[in-house]
Amino acid sequence: MYNATTDGINIVGKVDWHGITDKLPEGLYSTVAYNHVKLKKASLTKDYFVHSCGMLFDAIQPSRYVLGLGYDAPSGKWGVNGMMTYSKAKNPDELQTVCKTGYLVHNESATKKATKPWYIFDVSGYVNLKDKMTLRAGIYNLANRRYSQWENVRQSAMGAVNQQTKVENYARYAAPGRNVTVSMEMKF
Repeated sequence: MYNATTDGINIVGKVDWHGITDKLPEGLYSTVAYNHVKLKKASLTKDYFVHSCGMLFDAIQPSRYVLGLGYDAPSGKWGVNGMMTYSKAKNPDELQTVCKTGYLVHNESATKKATKPWYIFDVSGYVNLKDKMTLRAGIYNLANRRYSQWENVRQSAMGAVNQQTKVENYARYAAPGRNVTVSMEMKF
């Protein structure tokens, strides 16, 4: 049996810039988000088993930062928003463990692949056409960067619910390149 302790922090905030100074337009705002979880301690409580392996921490997501700048017209008719998202790389130490079978000891890895750090830029906006209709549009991954999120690559890990085995091409886990969305919202 193993005991593990993690520490983490999750911060989400929004700043109304007009509320700070009248020199900036009403409706101008910034958003910030930060998420970080780390393994503090992991230990074996009792070693009763002939075959035992340490814990794999593939469920821990890499730290992520999100910064945004937006404007919502005071009339409520339209708004725009720009976002930058940065994710750290997956810590490869969280994907390694030691297994013991009798007196034999060997290392085991949850997956062959860990993600690299990545960042993307997104822009989106909306227009309220009528009281109950809103047109929304966005361009995501504006710089057309090639990256993979750990949430997707984790499907190849040993502890995954629907583990993808014999993965030779990790491109299947890549996030989409630049993409555009347009949607119409109608409220009834």
